[in-house]
Amino acid sequence: MKKAKESKWLPAPRECATLTVCDFKMYLIGGLNFDACKEMIEGRISGENIIWERIPYSSAENIQGRQCHTSICYNNKIYTFGGCFMFNRKRQLRECTNQLLEYDIYEKRMDIVKTKGYSVSARKNHCAAVFRKSMVVYGGQIENGTFDTEMIVYHIESSEWVKVNLKQAMVPFT
Repeated sequence: MKKAKESKWLPAPRECATLTVCDFKMYLIGGLNFDACKEMIEGRISGENIIWERIPYSSAENIQGRQCHTSICYNNKIYTFGGCFMFNRKRQLRECTNQLLEYDIYEKRMDIVKTKGYSVSARKNHCAAVFRKSMVVYGGQIENGTFDTEMIVYHIESSEWVKVNLKQAMVPFT
C-alpha cells in the first residue's frame, strides 16, 4: 500500500480536535494549539496526495474556538457539540459549552443552532455518533471536573434535545 504524500501547506499541530468525514472530504475542526482554534480546514485525497486547505466561512454570530468537542456529519452539514474554550484566568478553569454549531459544507456557513427540549449541560470529553436522523451524545466531563453518565439525543430535523433514561448507568469515576 502506498503512503499518500502530504501537501505543501499543513495545518498547525493541535490536540483535542475532531476530524469529521463529510461528502468524501475530511474536516479538521477546533483543537488546541497555544489558543483554541476556530478555523475550518478541509483535507482531501487527490491521487497520492493529501491536500489541506483553510476554508473561510461566514457566520452571523461570533464563533469561538473550541477543543474537546464532538462533530458528526448529517446531510452534508457538520454538527459540532460542546467542548471547552480557552483557559479563563479569572475563573481559573476552562469554560465548557453546550453550544451546538452547524456548518454547511456547500454554503460555507457556520451558525449556532437554536435548540429546544431538554436543557443540556455544558460538557467536554464526551462522545457522539449519528443514529438515523439524530446525534447521540454520551457522558463527558462537566465544567466542575465531575464526569457524567447522561445520554442525550439531538433530533436534527426538529432541533430538539431529549434525555435517554438508562436503566443501569455506570458509576462515574471517583
